[in-house]
Amino acid sequence: MQYVCRKPSKIAVRNFVRSFFVVVCVLSSAACVDTSDIATPAASSTPSTTSSSSPTTTTTSTSTVSYGFSGATAATNLDGARIQITWNAATGPTVTSYQIFELLSTGLVSWVGGVASSRTSFIVSGLAAGSFHTYVVQAFDDSGNGDGNLHTVAAMTYAGITGATNLGNAEATLTFSSGGISVATQYNAYCSTGGGAMVAMGSVSSSASTINLTGLSTNTLYACQIKAVSPVGTEDANTATYTFTTRAYQGVILVKAYGDAPTAPAGQPTARQVSLTWNAFLNAAGNSLYKLVRVQKGQAVTMTTSTACAFGVTSSCVVCQPFGVGNKTCTDLNVDNSQQYDYLLSMAPTGTSSSSNAWLLPVVDTPYRISVQIPPANMALVHRDSVNVEECWTMGRTTDPLNHQRCAYSGMGAVPYNSGAGLSGSQSGYLNLNPNYFDMGYNFFVDRWEAGCNWTAGTDCGGG
Repeated sequence: MQYVCRKPSKIAVRNFVRSFFVVVCVLSSAACVDTSDIATPAASSTPSTTSSSSPTTTTTSTSTVSYGFSGATAATNLDGARIQITWNAATGPTVTSYQIFELLSTGLVSWVGGVASSRTSFIVSGLAAGSFHTYVVQAFDDSGNGDGNLHTVAAMTYAGITGATNLGNAEATLTFSSGGISVATQYNAYCSTGGGAMVAMGSVSSSASTINLTGLSTNTLYACQIKAVSPVGTEDANTATYTFTTRAYQGVILVKAYGDAPTAPAGQPTARQVSLTWNAFLNAAGNSLYKLVRVQKGQAVTMTTSTACAFGVTSSCVVCQPFGVGNKTCTDLNVDNSQQYDYLLSMAPTGTSSSSNAWLLPVVDTPYRISVQIPPANMALVHRDSVNVEECWTMGRTTDPLNHQRCAYSGMGAVPYNSGAGLSGSQSGYLNLNPNYFDMGYNFFVDRWEAGCNWTAGTDCGGG
């Protein structure tokens, strides 16, 4: 099969021309057509040409032949440069070809191409990306008479999605081509999981070039597409697809916090500090960039902050940004006495440095907050999450990073002590813990050394 480009100067359009009040069809650009079955109307019906900018009416005879043809049924965008026009076959015996015309924004009509009567589709190629096109298909007989239907179909060329950036915490950003596409009214995102059907994930305005997806399932393979909506409200049919597997936040596995201890034994911290060790994010391929942010307990966090943490800083600040593979540890040496902090961890896309959208957290970020109370002098913090990790791993159970690393458990001691149910007054602060899980439930302070002695008393067991 061979394709060539034709550029005729005059095309017979008869009823089509008269119905649209246009004297001549001017081909604005070369159209590629299949020459193995190309057909054009008879030249005897070609109208005269005119250079007038105002369309005028021409008188042509109307064929009384029944063509049994209702016109084009659809125009479908295939990609950023091709549109497929389809129609149902004519039932009339005299039809020998179908002619395809485009209605130009200038009010003129452009002949695009023609195919034999055995065809029911035509692909227009070489179109500009992001352009809107309206077409009419008419059935012609061997005398050059057209059926005269005026049914239009329209489509917009659009290439679709160009990338997918997998963020931490079950989120992703989809990018798509939008530059120069002034005719789109909005863009719709669709994704599927497990080879299932595409599901609508959200929409953005025509000025956008990215869309953020939130609330995704962790550790899940997604296949996503972006569809552009044309001025007539139809979506394009591009099939460009990007896939990604969501990462999964796996929580901290060790939290260490120390109060001041100027006379601490050798090798022990003498100043206040907090140290956090966390699991590498699941599906974090290759080197990964993490960001640990601190904020005063309960305050709103800004993960995009670039302010370094220092003494006296209670707003969002950066503790560290480690890069590499595997688990990471970060130590905060700039903590204030008796202060309470929330630490939040996020991860940038693989291979990036500090792009702003890399540090987004879900709107409800409470499960990602690691709350730490700075211990009094000579004391250390026993953190709930750390205890849960140690005990659950010892039992060979999987921990839940979004619920303080608790694990499913129904053995001895599963019913929590002081569950909090119905308590009031001085006991109203007790937690109401779920009896189906092992969960330490609380954070508490202990003396840093000399087990069984009240080191903070200052005199017992040699403390001074």
